[in-house]
Amino acid sequence: MDKVGDSSNKWAEDIYWSHFQFTHFYQILAGGCEQQLVIPNKFSNNLRNKLPDTVTLKGPSGATWDVGLTSSDDKLYFKRGWQEFVKAHSLEQNDLLVFRYNGMSQFDVLIFDWKSFCEKEASYFVKICENKKIDSGGQAKRKFREPSLDGFDANINNGAECDSSENIIHDDSMERMIQDVVSKATNFNGQPEVFSAEPIRTVQTRRKKKTPNKTAIISTPDPVQLSDSDVEATPIKKIGSYVEQYVSHRRAITEGEKNNALKLAEAASSDTGFKVVMRPSHVYRRFFLFIPTQWVTKNLSLRNQDIILRVGSDEWPTKFNFTPSRQCGGLTSGWKHFSVDNNLEEFDVCVFEPVNKSSGPVVLEVKIFRVVEDVIPLTRVASKGNRKPTKAPEA
Repeated sequence: MDKVGDSSNKWAEDIYWSHFQFTHFYQILAGGCEQQLVIPNKFSNNLRNKLPDTVTLKGPSGATWDVGLTSSDDKLYFKRGWQEFVKAHSLEQNDLLVFRYNGMSQFDVLIFDWKSFCEKEASYFVKICENKKIDSGGQAKRKFREPSLDGFDANINNGAECDSSENIIHDDSMERMIQDVVSKATNFNGQPEVFSAEPIRTVQTRRKKKTPNKTAIISTPDPVQLSDSDVEATPIKKIGSYVEQYVSHRRAITEGEKNNALKLAEAASSDTGFKVVMRPSHVYRRFFLFIPTQWVTKNLSLRNQDIILRVGSDEWPTKFNFTPSRQCGGLTSGWKHFSVDNNLEEFDVCVFEPVNKSSGPVVLEVKIFRVVEDVIPLTRVASKGNRKPTKAPEA
């Protein structure tokens, strides 16, 4: 069976890389990515000979940037021109970018905010303060700068790059701009193009409901869309045929309570540790805790390893999984037990401080700052079996 499975996978890979017009990858931005961005090895190894020296990155707004490719230590990077793309979209560490290569030297890019796990709305309103080609027929248009949505263009507007008349946006031009942006967004997401797999027209990739694995089926191809699950890096743990997840019974919370927990955590943080605001993927489902890349590179050996989490006298063993191609990693096995045992909820903040040790696995002292002090245990739902998470024995 293993040989049959391996043969099937090899066949699928050959079809995908040799016949699919559109191919995709994503990257989570690590520290230092403002200068260059590494392309995943599997992607570059399969398409290196087909990629030109200069490619085009097309942002959600439709604006394009010419970016040079460079090789170093058998890795392929976006380099020359990448810095301008980063600045224009106000990219931050841990933001997630989804790239779609069209087979003709252009990458369409979707940009997701690491704080909210949603698309950066401002990325659809990025304009360059000069005559720059926009992909709507290939003609250069007079560009204007829209009002700042999040302060993302404030620094640029401080200069005298644009004539004052260029910054005046009348009602009719604003309406046309909105229609143009919505049109581009619809073409990319709302009414997706058919990602044909010519000439193999009977191959389709489709995601089964509630499973992380894609299944190849033989049928007439339908349009393939990028779903939310396509950009999540960790598999959902399943029990039987159901996805394991937890439901909160906490009362409704206020923005003030969320801000208070964050302020208390910031006051307790030090330069040697890091803090993480809990998200649904940390505490209700999936149970993967991404650790800031900058902290990982400074404090951990870049490999899979055991990490012990400590609260008071109690300890929980966890596994840190490192992904070399993206130079990042996080806690997987064991993190769910820690989260459930400590009744962590969304928007609670955990501060992690390393404990000085001469040998053995890394130990992180954890301080928990809750949005609501009254704790109500979570309820596990949609799962077969009822194995209770167990706390690690005291060391």
